[in-house]
Amino acid sequence: TPEEVALFGGKAGVAYDSNYHQAGDNVRNLNMDAFIQNDKAIAHAVATYGRSFESLPPRTPTKMLKRELGGKVGGKARNGHFDKYFLTE
Repeated sequence: TPEEVALFGGKAGVAYDSNYHQAGDNVRNLNMDAFIQNDKAIAHAVATYGRSFESLPPRTPTKMLKRELGGKVGGKARNGHFDKYFLTE
């Protein structure tokens, strides 16, 4: 869109990656700098939260509490599994 062009560059209506979801979209056409940057970020997150969750904010009761207080519970399957805590809005 023209708005995306203003923010990120490129051309409106043209994909940023011409190989996206095409035959050339494979590991041979990989931006190694971006891959390594993301690989390091993932490794950092695994190492950090593998040791402790203390840096995360405390959890707040949400779906289970709403269910106990009378929230509507849907009988829908998500990802092939029945989730009894799935709330319908």
